[in-house]
Amino acid sequence: MSHVAQDSMDPGTLRAVEAVAEAWAQFKTDSGLADHPIVLGLEEGRTLAQIQGLSRDDLEVIYAHGFRLLSQGMRDKAEIVFTQLVMIDPLMARNHYCLGLCHQLAGDPGKALGLFEMAVALDATNPEGLIKMGECYAALNRPEDAADCFRIVLAEARKGNGTEDAAARAAARLDSVSQGA
Repeated sequence: MSHVAQDSMDPGTLRAVEAVAEAWAQFKTDSGLADHPIVLGLEEGRTLAQIQGLSRDDLEVIYAHGFRLLSQGMRDKAEIVFTQLVMIDPLMARNHYCLGLCHQLAGDPGKALGLFEMAVALDATNPEGLIKMGECYAALNRPEDAADCFRIVLAEARKGNGTEDAAARAAARLDSVSQGA
């Protein structure tokens, strides 16, 4: 860990990070995984998809299959596909978004919210994640948080970001949560 990061980190957090690093090093040694190609690849910062040699085209085929399942109403099967994609290709916002849709459709806004938050963290330019976050907040009876999400979409729309459709949906949902508050 660099000295800059150490200097700005809370001492308790720093101790916790160091303890985890030591435990990980000990686990690798004890388990014999220190030289395993997957472990080495993850430590290099590669995704499981990259380590396994899956191309962007390969991942696109898997995504298209999951999306087709979701579009055909096979939420359970789509959830399996998108769970796998989140695990092997975690840096793609749309994987988290679609898994969030699966959980939202299953009536679990709490699980869905975390996935939509990750999608927005990975791609803050897509208003759909914020709209879905707002819907989840509303379902969790958190109208102010929901309204904040919809306001952000509208503010971005005024700057020319997002689609007119997304802005219209955000405005309608903002009106809905504002009236219910």
